[in-house]
Amino acid sequence: MIKEHLSRLDQQVEALSLVLEKEFTALSNRDFDTLEALQTEKVALLSDIESLMSAAFQEANSDQAGALDTISSRLEACKEAHIRNDLVLKRQVEVTQNILTTLVGQSSSSTNVYTKLGRIKPNR
Repeated sequence: MIKEHLSRLDQQVEALSLVLEKEFTALSNRDFDTLEALQTEKVALLSDIESLMSAAFQEANSDQAGALDTISSRLEACKEAHIRNDLVLKRQVEVTQNILTTLVGQSSSSTNVYTKLGRIKPNR
């Protein structure tokens, strides 16, 4: 049973790694439809990995310790990929907010420069 858990866990961690790479590509290309679709897949994988890890640690003996260590280090690489993707996403949100602030700031200051009588409106 433990070998089955480890094998399935290995497959799920590999699938998570691939999803994280696809997520990075989607973020880089600003492909938000693909990004949204990947989120569902990623959440399902993470949930499955969590339950498999719990079962694997409960059933593991010293013979499987090396396999669990390998899987744990691969999960650590997935965590780093997730952090990278999170930073890219936060940067994109920040850039978008700055653009919106600039556009809103310019539009409100460039409109109503003159009063109805044609005189320059005082700054408030």
